[in-house]
Amino acid sequence: MLAALLVVDIGVRVRYPRHLPHNHWPRHSSKECPKTGCVDLGELLNSQKSDKAWRHGYHRFYQSVLPSQTSPVRMLEIGVSGGASFATWERYFTNPLARFYGISYVTKITSDIADARSTVLVGDQSNATFLKVVRQKVGPEVDVIIDDGSHLPSHMWYTLQQLWPLVKPGGYYVLEDCEQSYYSKHVATKETYGYSHESQHSIFNDVFRLVHSEVNREYTHKFEPSVLPGVVSVQFGRNLVILRKAEAADAPWVRDSCEWERRLPVSKSDRLPGAAVCDCPG
Repeated sequence: MLAALLVVDIGVRVRYPRHLPHNHWPRHSSKECPKTGCVDLGELLNSQKSDKAWRHGYHRFYQSVLPSQTSPVRMLEIGVSGGASFATWERYFTNPLARFYGISYVTKITSDIADARSTVLVGDQSNATFLKVVRQKVGPEVDVIIDDGSHLPSHMWYTLQQLWPLVKPGGYYVLEDCEQSYYSKHVATKETYGYSHESQHSIFNDVFRLVHSEVNREYTHKFEPSVLPGVVSVQFGRNLVILRKAEAADAPWVRDSCEWERRLPVSKSDRLPGAAVCDCPG
């Protein structure tokens, strides 16, 4: 049964200062875009009225995650109902072979799509049948998947498990707006987009499991079952988590055992403090 309302970037806006430090974040080399020059991502996001830059500062991290502006990038963004950031990707990447896929809970944005490179699928990110359609329509070898959807931890984790296979080796999966993991029934905000926080747990519980079960699998494989195969690194930013999938260059370091395995812990109780993760809301 369809559930959450995935509405992003519409409704009442909270007013925050939009002044970003001039030339603070690195720009692309002029050699990369010799004819037209490269566009600054933060400035472009602001011009499209996306809060990814002026409110969250996500552009700081996307500078190093996104492929070249002239590359035939393949992107999927979950939660494009407002269209602000989706329009940004269309303007940021100039290659005619680039492809942009979006997931929206409402149909409003579909009538506004003019770029032939773009496709918007309407449905619920927590619905298994819909996500099967997404996998079929989008296909594999996606450079970047961005989850800016319902923001509910349970939805984020479920969607990640369902769509992770689409990410190409060396590609990225980004979890935006993780603040819901700090909300609980004890705070004033009791729901988001109509979903109660009552039964939610922290997305960071699941992410830290990836650090143990995948990133550091060489040392934990005896005790930690594989949860999301191929995660080779986890990057944390303010309100943001970025997962990278292993590629050929990572192969020498992606292993389940090592020659010095006899030195590893012999039981769960021997592991270092911090292996057990606490739930953020409490």
